[in-house]
Amino acid sequence: MISKVQFQMKKSSGDMGTYIFRVLTGGWIGMVFAHLFQMIFAFENFLFLFVIVLMTGVIVRMTKGWGFFSVVILNLFCILIGALLQMYVQVAPGA
Repeated sequence: MISKVQFQMKKSSGDMGTYIFRVLTGGWIGMVFAHLFQMIFAFENFLFLFVIVLMTGVIVRMTKGWGFFSVVILNLFCILIGALLQMYVQVAPGA
């Protein structure tokens, strides 16, 4: 009985950590998209916040069945894409 409770506590805390990591990932990606859209379309703060919340919800929902390391891989992929875009902007003619 005690071992079952300990196992459930360990599983629940791991699931909570993964959920918090997914929310932080969604917030990070939402912030990037919100800044990008604000630079392109020059919208106000309310829409800026809306894009952050929307993207956070989309990422959390998209990664619902994923484990911790799958979310880490998503973060690494996003960082790679960001680095590639940054290099493109720096090397692009007329930048």
